[in-house]
Amino acid sequence: MLRKILVNTQKGVFMSNNNEKVYAYIGRFQGAHQAHVGTMHYALDHADHLIILVGSSELARDPKNPFTFEERKQVIEAITDELMESYRQRGLSKKVSVLPIRDYVYDNNKWLQEVQSQVMSVTGSHDITLTGCDKDDSTFYLKFFPQWGQDFFTQVEGISSTQVREVYFETDAKIIDGLPKQTVEFLEKFTKRHNGETYSRLKAEYEFYKDYKAQFSMLPYPPVFVTGDAVVTCAGHLLVVERGGMPGKGLWALPGGFINQKETVEECIIRELTEETELNMKVPNGVIARAVRGNVTVFDAPDRSLRGRTITHCGKIVLHDIELPKIRGSDDAAKAFWVPIAEVVKNRSKFFEDHYSIISCQLSL
Repeated sequence: MLRKILVNTQKGVFMSNNNEKVYAYIGRFQGAHQAHVGTMHYALDHADHLIILVGSSELARDPKNPFTFEERKQVIEAITDELMESYRQRGLSKKVSVLPIRDYVYDNNKWLQEVQSQVMSVTGSHDITLTGCDKDDSTFYLKFFPQWGQDFFTQVEGISSTQVREVYFETDAKIIDGLPKQTVEFLEKFTKRHNGETYSRLKAEYEFYKDYKAQFSMLPYPPVFVTGDAVVTCAGHLLVVERGGMPGKGLWALPGGFINQKETVEECIIRELTEETELNMKVPNGVIARAVRGNVTVFDAPDRSLRGRTITHCGKIVLHDIELPKIRGSDDAAKAFWVPIAEVVKNRSKFFEDHYSIISCQLSL
């Protein structure tokens, strides 16, 4: 027999009491589909309070993460509102809280701490059960919470969010069959937003990545790309460039690029830095080289770039001047500029790929 609790029909974030059973559901929901709906329904059947944690919540738009947290929250709340109506009709209340989770690509402990903190921010209960679809390597994080119970939804349909996005970008926004109506309505509106400008930009970038990968389709093995990037600080500021072309046109990034056939990683870092910012017009190459030497860290998250497997080597350069050297964007960079480090944190959603996570590691943000 279902336990009757106080009726609460409001949307938003709720504080649970100690006696409530809480389910936590982690996902990116970048194209909410029927398996997501099935998991939410399953969790609401078993819990008093469902906490939905939306991952990758502060990334710049790209074909893998095209929708903001607020946009995904809007779709999720529309879905759960409809699901909860059947419980209301039976005099039961089910609470749903939708909360953002940021990425920490190179620091699992920070990510775990954020998940735990978000859950604890809306519940006083210790009876927490992790739910979701434990389907493949993409849900490895479900094993990170031994202190919580586990109750996974197993009736998973064949569709995935990746397929939703592929159809959406490859067929001029044709909506894939079988999606929940809330997702269909959102995608139809998103296509026309800003006179179609946002969708057109994402579609063009999707096609760029597709064509980029097609260049290497005849190779016997998928290629591994090697790049060099520079984290340069001076007087409490970070040196940043604005990308001048695809992918990530207009986004903030670390100065860097692909290694040439006949140069070392350190030489690549220095060359790309000076080509894109002209820092060497004020800081001698010898000073830059001494700062880079022996101060290079590898960042190799397998999915860090949509171009394919890309391993970057990041050189940390600390300039001890009290004045910021003049710089200028050139080569692949539309602009180069100094950003106060406090402003870097506030603007994490403007950075290309995993560059903010790299900066966070290098500067211990």
